[in-house]
Amino acid sequence: MHTRLLAIIRNAGLPLLLALLVAAPLWAQGSGTTVTVTGMAQISNNNLLDARQAALRDAMRKAVETGLGTLLEGRTTVENFELKKDQILSRASGFVSSHEVLQEGQKSGVYEMTIRAVVNQQSLGDDARALGMLMDLVGKPKLMVMVDEYWWDGGLPKDAQEKVDDPASASRMAELFLARGFELVDADMVKKLRESEMATMDDLMNDGAAITRLAQQAAAEYGAEVLVLGVSKIEPASVLGGKYTATASLNAKIVNASTGVLMGTRQESQSGVGISPEQARSAAGSRVGDAVAPVLMEQVLQKWQNQANNGQDFVVKLYNVGSFVQQGMKFITGIKGVSGVTQAKKRAWDEKLKRLEIDVTYKDGGVDELTYAIVEALAPSFPTLELREAKGNNLNFYLK
Repeated sequence: MHTRLLAIIRNAGLPLLLALLVAAPLWAQGSGTTVTVTGMAQISNNNLLDARQAALRDAMRKAVETGLGTLLEGRTTVENFELKKDQILSRASGFVSSHEVLQEGQKSGVYEMTIRAVVNQQSLGDDARALGMLMDLVGKPKLMVMVDEYWWDGGLPKDAQEKVDDPASASRMAELFLARGFELVDADMVKKLRESEMATMDDLMNDGAAITRLAQQAAAEYGAEVLVLGVSKIEPASVLGGKYTATASLNAKIVNASTGVLMGTRQESQSGVGISPEQARSAAGSRVGDAVAPVLMEQVLQKWQNQANNGQDFVVKLYNVGSFVQQGMKFITGIKGVSGVTQAKKRAWDEKLKRLEIDVTYKDGGVDELTYAIVEALAPSFPTLELREAKGNNLNFYLK
């Protein structure tokens, strides 16, 4: 999971924004959350009707802001957040599913209206403007697209297939992710990483351990936070009236670059037409990228939402462990007692390397918050505990 994103989600109050952007609510109960607020508007030229409508609009803004404000108070450091918040509140009426007027009337030239409003989550996952706003708030997660594309001939063995130098499917997906607010790793870095990996992407797609190694390398060396992997096979279908048709089949996965954990997957086939085989191939690749990228984005948003609800997954490693029974078990028990930790269990123990790995689920922030919480809670029991590295979803501690 994108650590910087979850940290800001927790610290800047974005559970509400995620609730507005995807289907399931983070802060609402049932069909929505009920709030009671009072809106006010100045009465001009004795026009009570206009003042009443203005007071209602003000009340609806306050209804949405009530849920937002309690989460944000004193905690947001996001650049230009007030501007972004105003953009959200300008559409406040769209987030209020129902309201009841409890009291209204004029007083000293001001029209006041008190309402009980149900503020409901909205399905805005496909709203590019809303999603772009989210990405501005969360700091633009860094994404690497690695897709191998082949001009596929079913009569040839796999190692004899013609690989495309400039895959249209990868280019189109990268373009769509960029438009939705993701920051892309430079294409030259992607190429360099692919050259260092001897296995074909077709082989990697079915090897979970290899995907994890590749993802972690992308995170460590190139700063990638989300990794899109895929294989696109484009086959010529027909020639009719001087136009060529090609069909692209894309198998794609999106993974957490720090851990290699699968965040989404999609298989899709699309056809493209052109006046040459190359143009048909490019059209088919672009169309299949168009079909796959939005699905992967939706899956990632849902994954982030679930993690915001239930906690983020981390891998905590402890090195130089002399005894698993005396030190390792004590360390695991200590992490279980850390505030915000909902789960801590042994992932692996290597007696030869004296290394303990622990799967930890933490709901109160990102990697920095978990680091501070562990150090504060375990320092008395482990006075020689030192932090070696805290990056992505990985925390490495060392016992002197």
